[in-house]
Amino acid sequence: MRDQILRNLRKRFRPEYLWFIGETIPPSLTSSCTERESDQYYKLDLSSLKLKNDLRRIPQKATQSLKIERSHAMSQQHAELSDEFISREKPSPRIKAFFLAMPHYVSQSPTAVVLNGWSNKGELSAFYVVELGAKTFATYVVGCHSKKHYTPHASDLLFLEMIRLSQESEKTSIHLGLGVNPGIRRFKEKWGGVPFLKYEFCEQRSGHPFASLLRSFEGKL
Repeated sequence: MRDQILRNLRKRFRPEYLWFIGETIPPSLTSSCTERESDQYYKLDLSSLKLKNDLRRIPQKATQSLKIERSHAMSQQHAELSDEFISREKPSPRIKAFFLAMPHYVSQSPTAVVLNGWSNKGELSAFYVVELGAKTFATYVVGCHSKKHYTPHASDLLFLEMIRLSQESEKTSIHLGLGVNPGIRRFKEKWGGVPFLKYEFCEQRSGHPFASLLRSFEGKL
């Protein structure tokens, strides 16, 4: 079924780039992926969540240096922190574009909430973007912390605030996104996140790099 859908899409749109995301890669793509990723989506079940005392104590240390704010907009300081993260971590082009698109996304989503950690000097130490649009769950969209304006346990404090926000919004779970790397997986698992859905990504490239441009002139020459 999926292979037939892919054949129809290729025939109709003749894409230069084709992206597939799902639990398994269709057989027709497995041998022709120019880029491939495998991961798992994580979820935190709020209905049965019981945080250990040490998990509650750790973020409290950050409250001495940080003020938590909930907002619905992103500023130049968010852009600077995103640039710092991109320069430091050197993420893939897709993840870089994802971060750069956040201000526009937040401005267009009435259910997106930005959780900010501001230092006593008014510097942005960390931020999360959380989406509350779904009926039963919240979604952790993106987040990062600063090394330039570093505050220990800033990410823990924002994670705890995300839990509070989700519970206040009567959500039963938080979708935490992909595991990404061992460090991020350990962080999500520390808070009770568990893998619940496989993620497979395949990018297929075809034709001349200018094929899509040339096709736009078909019938005009």
